[in-house]
Amino acid sequence: SDPGRPATKLREDILALLDATELNAVVIDVKETEGGALVGERLRELVRQLHQKNIWVIARQVVFKDSSQEQTHPEWYLKRPDGRIWRDNRGGSWLDPAAREAWAYQLGVAKAASDAGFDEVQFDYVRFPSDGDVAHAVYPVYRPVEPKWEVLRAFFAYLHDHLKQYRPDLILSADLFGYVALQRADLGIGQRLQDIGENFDY
Repeated sequence: SDPGRPATKLREDILALLDATELNAVVIDVKETEGGALVGERLRELVRQLHQKNIWVIARQVVFKDSSQEQTHPEWYLKRPDGRIWRDNRGGSWLDPAAREAWAYQLGVAKAASDAGFDEVQFDYVRFPSDGDVAHAVYPVYRPVEPKWEVLRAFFAYLHDHLKQYRPDLILSADLFGYVALQRADLGIGQRLQDIGENFDY
């Protein structure tokens, strides 16, 4: 959404590349790990330009690794035993995957992407954290007696049901650890292939 010359040139370069090659899809980050959905009029115009070229336009949305709500909603975050926000090996903070308020926040971002005209929303970091001192992470909502995959399956169904009702032709996809495809059991991050298959198109 930056109107500056570097961003304008990047968009122009992408459009030129699409004209010069057989590429037929573009993935655009609408929300990264810093959060803050980047869905404005300039992005809507870019989506319109891409559709004029018959390009499939995908919105990538990072989900539970998201630092944007630390100040406004610290109660959504994993904490250390001393009350500070828990961070992974790269310094990233994580929303509690069981926090329903965080679910609603993510749903709002996906709806904004849909309203901007994206053909597909691709959800990334749809999992519990795997790197760092996870044994000492304190969850505000999630309780370890509940399997992590049950929490994520409920979240996946929540996204599916609300978004398909909101816009039935919106395609939903999810990024997974590749190893998830090789075994049925949860790897400790809550992802199981069968739960994804029930609620996402890809």
